[in-house]
Amino acid sequence: MKKSDVRKKIIKAAVKIFTQRGFFETRIEDISKCAGVAKGTVYLYFKDKPSLYAGIIAEHFDDAVALLERTIKSNVSPTEKLTRLAEDWIGYMLRFKNSFGIQMLDNANLTSHMMKVIHRQAFARVAEIIDLVGQIIRDGIEQGEFCKMDPCIGAFHFLNSIRSAFTAHLFIPQAKNVDKEIIRLMLVGLKKH
Repeated sequence: MKKSDVRKKIIKAAVKIFTQRGFFETRIEDISKCAGVAKGTVYLYFKDKPSLYAGIIAEHFDDAVALLERTIKSNVSPTEKLTRLAEDWIGYMLRFKNSFGIQMLDNANLTSHMMKVIHRQAFARVAEIIDLVGQIIRDGIEQGEFCKMDPCIGAFHFLNSIRSAFTAHLFIPQAKNVDKEIIRLMLVGLKKH
């Protein structure tokens, strides 16, 4: 088995166990057993439980950036790029919704040292994502598809819209076409045209 496959297998098991038991109740032994690897194998990839926890967050950011980079390279309009990104990211978040609870940056149960590491990691990756989404918005402005705005503010709004679609699925489960409605609101707004 390739190293990257073993690492992903460990991360998948860690998400499952952290979600079930929380950070402090989870033991590396539990994760190794769930992953079907020796405890020492886990330590080959992650020096300790906090680095494994941070690895889960890094994995989600890596997936988001990879999708974003593929979308930027696609030969479609900026509007279609944002629409595809929104649909893909909302779908991704819903598929992995159980793991998002362990990634809340305001998790008061984690040590302050660990939270500093996670904050640094997350803030740097979010800045990278804002910059990449801003590039799509900048292209849309130049092509006359989008109104003039600060591309970074537009990117921030876009990311918050995706987050609101994810939370709408959780808090308004009876709502129909949540993704389409959020994307429409994001791209067109509330005002009648």
